[in-house]
Amino acid sequence: MLKETIQRIYDPEAWKVFGLTGQAGAGKSFMSFAIQGITSELGIPVIRVSMDWFFKMSSRQRKAWLEEAKDDQVEYERRSDQMSWWDFNAATNVIRCLKNGERVELRGVYNRADDGELTKNRDLVPDRPGGLVMVEGVAICDLPLDFLGRLRNGMEIPG
Repeated sequence: MLKETIQRIYDPEAWKVFGLTGQAGAGKSFMSFAIQGITSELGIPVIRVSMDWFFKMSSRQRKAWLEEAKDDQVEYERRSDQMSWWDFNAATNVIRCLKNGERVELRGVYNRADDGELTKNRDLVPDRPGGLVMVEGVAICDLPLDFLGRLRNGMEIPG
């Protein structure tokens, strides 16, 4: 069924965006690797985008930032709002660029292998006229609604 869904979404002449979301530990990364295996088998180009790459702070910085506010309940609650931890504008821009077939270079993004420091670099290159952009992460549903609606309806995404 997954294979058929991928084949249905794929358009060799356009970059299509789809997302995988769920709670931490729900299996998003596992599923994204399974999808990459299927797309490889089918010869379908896929570019994986992790919402983790759009954290504004490293895990260490975020922990210290939260700790600073522990004596101020109101400020601590504001800082604990996880939706403020991502740069949704940057994520939206990257997805828009990839959907338009544009190369994207990300520098200093979240690196799980480095204990959540912002040390990873990613070059995302749509090297064909069409393929799949797979966006995965907890925060996908919090991308701007007008952007998500345009993606869902296949509408042009203004730059």
